[in-house]
Amino acid sequence: MASDNISSTSHINNSFSSGSSLILTTLILRYLCWPLLACLGVALVTLLLERLLRLVDMVLTKAGPLHIVVQMLGNLIPHYLGIAIPIAFFIAIIFTVIKLSQSSEWDAAQSLGFGLVKLLKPLLVVAAGLTLLTFFITGYLQPHTRYAYRALVHLINETAWNATLERGSFFFGLPNTVISIDGTRKVYDDLGVGQEITGIFIQQTPPNGNEITIAAEKAQIIRANSDDQLVIILENGLRLEKRQNGQSSIASFQEFRLPIDFSALDKQFRDRGVEGGERELTFVELIKLSKNPPALLSEDKILAEIHGQLVRNLSILALPFWAIALGIVPRRRQAGLGIAAGLIVIVTYHQMIQLGHSLVGNGEISPVIALWLPFICFSAIGYFLFHLTATRPGFNAVEWLSAHTPFLNRYKSFNRGKS
Repeated sequence: MASDNISSTSHINNSFSSGSSLILTTLILRYLCWPLLACLGVALVTLLLERLLRLVDMVLTKAGPLHIVVQMLGNLIPHYLGIAIPIAFFIAIIFTVIKLSQSSEWDAAQSLGFGLVKLLKPLLVVAAGLTLLTFFITGYLQPHTRYAYRALVHLINETAWNATLERGSFFFGLPNTVISIDGTRKVYDDLGVGQEITGIFIQQTPPNGNEITIAAEKAQIIRANSDDQLVIILENGLRLEKRQNGQSSIASFQEFRLPIDFSALDKQFRDRGVEGGERELTFVELIKLSKNPPALLSEDKILAEIHGQLVRNLSILALPFWAIALGIVPRRRQAGLGIAAGLIVIVTYHQMIQLGHSLVGNGEISPVIALWLPFICFSAIGYFLFHLTATRPGFNAVEWLSAHTPFLNRYKSFNRGKS
């Protein structure tokens, strides 16, 4: 009978512990979700707005359509996601840990015997998921979207009439077309913004083999607002067409409109891959080329890109250890110092990886020393601080870091003076 009572009590305790564990995990993930999404959104918007100003200036200067700016920004999202995800995840964990450590929920969890290891487990699961996501983004999406972005830049540059149509020069930027002018000035029309040209000469060689030559006293080149077309409005000129069968025809005109679809220019851009550098190659393509790199790519740059992607993505798995150690702050102490310390550590580590990537790419040092050694040190220190925080009551990683970091020490003294 006593044995049955003990077994029943043990079963009840296990069920209660399991239910409490599920509640705590749900609470942690709920606290983590909104800061993560908010930080990710703020980081993306900030980075894209900074680039938006430069893109708008570039496109408007070259009389390009504004919808290309939207396409360019869309192609930049995977690039900025690779930057924003680790930072947003790290800050979100710190906010989650601070909120838990300064609330009654964590007190209740500790009274049930749950420690920091229990807090770490769901965060590691999320970190593993984000690591796989960033592997997909950096190893597959970024090479394709980087190529698409460069293709759009090429498209804008090739149709940059304001910059390329110069007096006395020939313009070869359009398919099967050569243009020469005597002078130009900017004009505004109902169709859009464009240029007025004096003394224009156009020669076209369409796919059908005919040769068309047009000469006019003046013309206007208008980029239509409604579609991806340039409209050349020619005035007071002659049009000569020479056919393949030897016959020719000539006609004069007072006004002649010649639409040109510049979206076809995108097909002239180079293929994605080797010519665009190692950053346009997917991770699988980099692995295949690492054994026998082509002439345009060096083995060092390929190795730097492979090891750089691996180190950056795997570093996400070390972030929960750092964030928990820096986020556990007693209620009467300021939580902002942990966030400041964490950002300094992350930025410093990122700069070390960037420097190591450059050194490996230049063939000056091995990737084991330049990339993997900083990664191992970063992960080991994070685990060490987490272990001390979890096993030593009263240990505070922020106090330890501030004592060994002059900037943080001055920051702490300044805040104490204010209080």
